Amino acid sequence: MASSSSLRYPIRVLHVKGNMSSELGGSVSATTGIAEATNLGGDMATILSTVGPDDDLSHFGCLSGIDVVLRRRQWPRHYCVSWPLACWLWRNAKNYDIVEVHEVFAFPSLAAWFVTKVRRVAFVIHPHGSLDPYDMQKHARLKRVLHPIFRRLIRDATAIWLTANLEAERLTELGRDSRKVVTPLPVSKPKYSGRREIFRHLHGIEYDAKILLFLGRLDPKKGLLRLIEAFEGVRDKHNSVYLFIVGGGDDMYAQKLRNRAAKSRHVDSIKLVKFLSGQDKADAFASADLFCLHSDNENFGLAIIEALHHGTPAILSDEVYISRQLEALGAAVVVSANDGALLSSTLGRLVSEPSELAALRSRAFRATMQFLPNTVAERDAAVRRSLIERG
Repeated sequence: MASSSSLRYPIRVLHVKGNMSSELGGSVSATTGIAEATNLGGDMATILSTVGPDDDLSHFGCLSGIDVVLRRRQWPRHYCVSWPLACWLWRNAKNYDIVEVHEVFAFPSLAAWFVTKVRRVAFVIHPHGSLDPYDMQKHARLKRVLHPIFRRLIRDATAIWLTANLEAERLTELGRDSRKVVTPLPVSKPKYSGRREIFRHLHGIEYDAKILLFLGRLDPKKGLLRLIEAFEGVRDKHNSVYLFIVGGGDDMYAQKLRNRAAKSRHVDSIKLVKFLSGQDKADAFASADLFCLHSDNENFGLAIIEALHHGTPAILSDEVYISRQLEALGAAVVVSANDGALLSSTLGRLVSEPSELAALRSRAFRATMQFLPNTVAERDAAVRRSLIERG
């Protein structure tokens, strides 16, 4: 492992993630964002990943100054097994000051752990929620079988790098006794200015109506069925309010949402829209009066900060790990994830109180300052040097 006297400036950072296909959503965006912030902080980032025939890697075209190394993914593909990736790590890991893996339960993390241990390179884990009690329930039987291996992997890590204090508090016993550092994810200012009237005109929504917006991956943990039910209670009392659910995800779950919306007594006020990006995404954020993320579990929530960048405040569950932080900044309202009735009444209050909504909106952009890449990059660069020097 490099000592403080031998550190190169800039330092070289290898970011490892098994699958960087864009349809995987938040963890991929988080990994690329952290890699971009690495360079922004004056260091040099490389992304190492596996690749399959159906991967969408178009987002790599937007990366500037970041080396990308891809190696063929093999069976079983779900765990991103790739012996070519392991061989590349064996040959090249010694050229980096620190190796950061962006998942736990996958072959590339195991390979990186083994190689960095032998090559004596700092090894850091960004779990992106995978060590939360909620996520540990997924494939629980297999994780129990492999528990001794991953316990050693996590124990040997220089640190676990987290994105929110609540995530650090919630770590399961696998990571509870490890060294922990916490910095937020970087979220850039939007490349496009949102046009409120364009999105509304496209969907036939009057200018002064209220729009509640969810935008993200369609997944059961996002609480979307609960959000639809809560919205129905709001619409019973307020005629000019609409719910937009924007995104893509599992086809079966998407169909379940469509079926539920079709059965709603306010079916014409619930709009399910496919995945949006670029200008269309910016227009959706700008058109909304509230961004809604009443998740059962949310490690960070990049889309929340994107919404705030467009001046759109948020209503969040207390299981969104940055919810209390944003509430303290006056840009979000927090409701218990277990209380759908309170969600409905709070939404109703906000759409009927223009002054409260305006106050939230006025503080939305200011709340994004601590998540700007320049700010995060400076903190991250200091953290990396500390981890490398202290070992």
